[in-house]
Amino acid sequence: MANQAVNITEVDFTSEKSISELLVSRVQYAILDQLTHLLSQSENPENSLKKIKDSLILDITKIIDNYTPPQKNNDDG
Repeated sequence: MANQAVNITEVDFTSEKSISELLVSRVQYAILDQLTHLLSQSENPENSLKKIKDSLILDITKIIDNYTPPQKNNDDG
């Protein structure tokens, strides 16, 4: 990856109200950065965007469907 341009977007975490808002913002910015990068290299951005959207929907659905929340530890001691 030497000499390869990298597009970085930072989120101002000091203005966020909660961890969940911070995570949502970071995911949104990461997706937008990747879309910009992928579409800038595409000969047919409209078609590429549809393919990316369809792929993301399937991948995110799998991740959510397979997610198991961590068990809370209810030990008092």
